[in-house]
Amino acid sequence: MNEMLTMPLIVALIVFTALLSAIVTAVVPRMPKLWHAFKTRIKRKSNAGDIVDIILIAKLEERLGDVEATMKNVADNAYRREQNRKSNIRRAVREYLEELKK
Repeated sequence: MNEMLTMPLIVALIVFTALLSAIVTAVVPRMPKLWHAFKTRIKRKSNAGDIVDIILIAKLEERLGDVEATMKNVADNAYRREQNRKSNIRRAVREYLEELKK
């Protein structure tokens, strides 16, 4: 009776050991590649912060372009005001000289 119970367990143990040996034999040569793939996936997940940084940089560059355009407009306005002021002074001097000639 004991032989009837132990024999299937021994056969199952032998089959399991053979199956495990086949799996190990098939997987062990691929282990470095699998390990590298695993590490690469972990590194890729850490790059998620870099994507946020890239988006922030793009937004800041856009704002920088707007600020540069505003600065250019302000500089143009200041230059135009200075030219107008000089023209007004010249006109005033011309008018004064014309009055002196009369």
